[in-house]
Amino acid sequence: MPRPRELHVASITVLIFYLSYVALYFARFSFYEIVILISLVVLLWGVVIVGLIFMRLLQWRRYGRRKGWREWRPFVILALPLLLLIPCQKQSCVTTLLQQIDFTLYREAREAAIEAIREGELPPDDPAHPNYITLPERYGNLSGNDNKVTVTRGPNHTLTVDFFISNREFDVYTRSFCYTDDPDEMATREHMRQEGSGSYFPMQKFADHWYSGEAKHGYDRP
Repeated sequence: MPRPRELHVASITVLIFYLSYVALYFARFSFYEIVILISLVVLLWGVVIVGLIFMRLLQWRRYGRRKGWREWRPFVILALPLLLLIPCQKQSCVTTLLQQIDFTLYREAREAAIEAIREGELPPDDPAHPNYITLPERYGNLSGNDNKVTVTRGPNHTLTVDFFISNREFDVYTRSFCYTDDPDEMATREHMRQEGSGSYFPMQKFADHWYSGEAKHGYDRP
């Protein structure tokens, strides 16, 4: 039977793992901060697993192996991070849940930023590249890649804004929330994807005018 401290160590390790995952998702750290945090968490997870295996082998050698599932409870707990590998809508179920939470928590702030962009209150970072705008700190951390968003102005004063969920320096494909009031925007992206002239993935609708999907790095719409 496992000692109580083994269960405590396993539970705390898994809690740290998931808290770190949530922090990576919402804090939108820089590339090097992400690498350091992931390395430390995975190292901690591995050390705890190896330590518990070593302790279990010593117990079996001294007291003999006992039947029953209870002595495996610490390892069952430590296997919980593997839930991140269970797919759901082309990503892990945990990521899907966090994405829904992210959308709900920051929707009003993102819509306020969109209205400011629409009214011309937020100028582009570079007049030569008007599609890129860095949001001021007063809006909070709404987008990865240093709080930058991409803006596309369409016909009839329509507007499309992409808020990056993940850091563009880290992921090959960047997840994003897309706001658009252009009724043809999603059809245009899907057509570009099918024709191979764009790097968009299919977009999932979250609410009226709101979608979520992915786009490959280095791709900018003309």
